[in-house]
Amino acid sequence: MRVNDHGPEEPRGLAALMRLFAHDLRNPLSALVTNLGFARRLVDKGEGEPDPELDEVLADSEGACEVLRLLVTNLEALARHGDLGGDELGAAPMQVLEEVAASCRSRARMAEVELAMEGAEAVGRVPVSRRALALILENLATNALQHAPRGSRVTLGMRRAPERVELVVIDRGGAIPEALREGATGFPSEGSSARDAKLRRGRGASLFVAKVVADANGLGLAIAGEGDRSELVVSLPCPRG
Repeated sequence: MRVNDHGPEEPRGLAALMRLFAHDLRNPLSALVTNLGFARRLVDKGEGEPDPELDEVLADSEGACEVLRLLVTNLEALARHGDLGGDELGAAPMQVLEEVAASCRSRARMAEVELAMEGAEAVGRVPVSRRALALILENLATNALQHAPRGSRVTLGMRRAPERVELVVIDRGGAIPEALREGATGFPSEGSSARDAKLRRGRGASLFVAKVVADANGLGLAIAGEGDRSELVVSLPCPRG
């Protein structure tokens, strides 16, 4: 295999095969989501007091489906080298943050972590792909939820910087050491652990996928923080106008 900035280049036809796998995985996943939704409606309209254990089982299953959906989407994104296509440039940063936060609620509950938002300053649309930005942020939020200690908080926020807008995901799961930050978003090496705590690996190589999508869409992705505070930062161009 040849090597590029993101690691070994795939053999001929592998990208097409990955897209087929993603497509084939979506079919049973859609059936699971539909059946769980049906079960949820039956439980919600049942007579008497709801069974808390059954409610928890359904909630955990719904959260697991969200994890699987992200993994399938990541597989498809890698097959497309991060260029998702399919939507016009123009995203409202706070709206995307709110959508990502909503999609991660069940996973936050499963992890026993509070999910919060801050810095809700209204800004105009930025010239980026909404789909790409949402996928990057969901991967960063998933990574934060995976590594945040139980009972702690993961914060999704926005801040203004000179000539750019920054979206940041903050948790208390420990900052990646500065010397390892480039490797944390790089192609996982053959000898690397699937769940390397220092590099915050796991859950489908979320930081690697976020970096691939960010690079393909001209966005900046940085790892910051110190001590127990981790910051995952997406840099966006300033709003139009």
